[in-house]
Amino acid sequence: MIDYAELTDPSPPPSLIGRIQRAYGPNGLGILADELTKLEDPASFYSVGWSHGKEVFQGKPDLAKGSFYANPLHNEVDLSALGEEEAARLRKEYAPFLAANRWPESIPELEDAFMQLGSLIVSTGALVGRACDALVAASGVGETSSLEEVVLQSRVPKGRLLWYFPVEEPAADSATAFDGAIDDSWCGWHNDHGSLTGLCRAMFVDEDGNEASVTDPAAGLYARARDGTVARVTLPEGCMGFQIGETAQVCSGGVLQATPHAVRAAGAPGIGRAQLAVFMEPEWDGKMELPSGISHEDVMRDAKGRVLPKGVPSLAGRFEVGTPSGPSRTRRSRSTTAEPLTASGLGSAILKIGTD
Repeated sequence: MIDYAELTDPSPPPSLIGRIQRAYGPNGLGILADELTKLEDPASFYSVGWSHGKEVFQGKPDLAKGSFYANPLHNEVDLSALGEEEAARLRKEYAPFLAANRWPESIPELEDAFMQLGSLIVSTGALVGRACDALVAASGVGETSSLEEVVLQSRVPKGRLLWYFPVEEPAADSATAFDGAIDDSWCGWHNDHGSLTGLCRAMFVDEDGNEASVTDPAAGLYARARDGTVARVTLPEGCMGFQIGETAQVCSGGVLQATPHAVRAAGAPGIGRAQLAVFMEPEWDGKMELPSGISHEDVMRDAKGRVLPKGVPSLAGRFEVGTPSGPSRTRRSRSTTAEPLTASGLGSAILKIGTD
């Protein structure tokens, strides 16, 4: 917090300069730290509002990026039909799904922009889900849950506005050396645990907050195929990207394969990266049911981590098949790892939207 008298002082004290630096400097977010604290929601495990350094990745706090989370469809999911007592119980027990959105007062335009773009990603994701359902049906597996229906019926998609902080000493290695074992400096190799993730085109931003033209051919998002091939994924102007998560892998009987991905920092100082991702998944009481006639081994086909970087847990080590009296479940964190969409593909799709 800054006192007004400090701002009117013709000779700003060092303490004021330091706070301005933390808020608006190269590693700042253009918003004062006190306001960011107001946007934190510990009760939801920081799954709503602002989160930085709260997630642990490979045993260490993740300080490389900050996240702003919100439901892009509902500021607060309506549970009134369940009664006040049951609604309160669910909101407490499933706070990461059901906590109400929090918006910064200093950026009033953020809410509308976030909700509009997030809703567009979800509605487009339903169409991607329909096409995936057709693929699963054509594969000959038994009755499965519909990915399209999951996207359309779930009231709890999670939008995540990501800010990857500039790296002070970018790695000098090239894109061809990005083999999954080095320089996942902005975001380590992982796999999303939901059903479907939608991404808008990322923006690289300089120290002045202006969109930067990054010439580093190695910066950005990477995906890894089952044969070990690593490819840089770039979204052209006016396009969205979609990738499969582990829940869809389970519910499709392994026909759809989750997409391992990572983000490499820009090879220039003072350059950050911003991107909106929307995670589409079943509601809190959704069942992870195997298709009829599909075994645990079928789902785990090619999902035992043989092409994943060392230390990254595979889906095979976390998924447990339930019994008639208990559901299947996956031991999971916010993000986990497995493998990609088709036998030879990279597990991601790019869709062009709008008109030329």
